[in-house]
Amino acid sequence: MPWKEFNTVDLRFQFVLDSFQIGVNFTQLCAQYGISTKCGYKWKDRFIREGREGLLDKKKSPKNSPAKIAEDTILEIINIKNHRKFWGAKKILDTYKKTFPDRKAPNRSTIERILK
Repeated sequence: MPWKEFNTVDLRFQFVLDSFQIGVNFTQLCAQYGISTKCGYKWKDRFIREGREGLLDKKKSPKNSPAKIAEDTILEIINIKNHRKFWGAKKILDTYKKTFPDRKAPNRSTIERILK
């Protein structure tokens, strides 16, 4: 079968269709398509749950990041740094906490990363 004629989703769809054939050895089918059985079961499961849309690549980045810093926090940290050029992350963090007691302050290492 000429694999280059198919795009990735078409190839996965063909694999899933082939996997539903009666009497097909799943391990051999996966080997024929050049994928692991773990990957084969993943595509088959996604197809059953989501249909053809499940065969698209999923984003690998997290949906949310607990360590993500709000833009206004970053701007305030930069503002403090601009007023005190020789201060480091520790003093900037102390000033931030005093200035904004109602906000959750970032970690010192986060401030260091922002300043870099």
